Amino acid sequence: MIERYTHSGRVEAGPALGALIAATGAGVALGALNGRVSALVDSRDAAPVAWTVGSMFCGVAVGWFSQRALRSARVRNSAMASATAVLAVVSAAAATWVMRALIVSGRATAAEFLRLLFDPVELWTAASVVIARPSAHELPAALGWVLAGLEIAFMVAVSTAVALSGWSKPFCETCGRWTTERRPLRLTSPDAETRRRFQAGDVALLLTLPSAVPDPTEWLEIRLYECAGCRAFSVVTILAMQDVQRSRSATFRLPLRWSIEDRILRAGDAAALRARFDSRAEGRPTV
Repeated sequence: MIERYTHSGRVEAGPALGALIAATGAGVALGALNGRVSALVDSRDAAPVAWTVGSMFCGVAVGWFSQRALRSARVRNSAMASATAVLAVVSAAAATWVMRALIVSGRATAAEFLRLLFDPVELWTAASVVIARPSAHELPAALGWVLAGLEIAFMVAVSTAVALSGWSKPFCETCGRWTTERRPLRLTSPDAETRRRFQAGDVALLLTLPSAVPDPTEWLEIRLYECAGCRAFSVVTILAMQDVQRSRSATFRLPLRWSIEDRILRAGDAAALRARFDSRAEGRPTV
């Protein structure tokens, strides 16, 4: 059985602290911008869902900044990465509501912004005023709190998912750098016996499967991660994919349950699989 890759858990205190500060600062700045824009949208009697849409985009942006900060600091510790991602987006959510409250009260100054941002009790009171104020929507206060809670939860979920998706790629401890991903290779979906051997760790079978036909309904998607420095560290992910048509116009691409993720390749298997990726790039037959 070949070894499955997991992050080493290593973290350097200085860069990790810098990543935490940078991600949190980006969260505050983006949250303030989101609050400013959403307050203007609300003043034009747009639907309350506009706030949630704005927060979704804000969450994606905060997640992206968090991901870049974590990768730059070479953080390989899942607890530290999760804490950084969550703190950044919570700061963004708080800044969003601080800015909304200040615009409603007419006190949008830097001093008031910082005071509310670091005073949860005052922020809660100010948010209550925003939610309970009369509007063209005439929403009950209880429903307003529910929508606010859903907005924040959605924002946190989107941002954390974006932050940790790119961060989770393999890291070469020898060279001290993140791996790069090759463009995925599509192979024919295997039979039951080949699938069993895959699950037992026989990744060399990838070299025997033919390429998938154009627009298949089921196929193997091979993702190869390589260290551009030493070229000796390679990780492969095997995803069994299928297209599921839910309607005449919509087709969803879904992974099957038996996918095999993040297995460290032996040197010989890595070289052979790399050659197959290279032959595809050069237009040569891959079978």
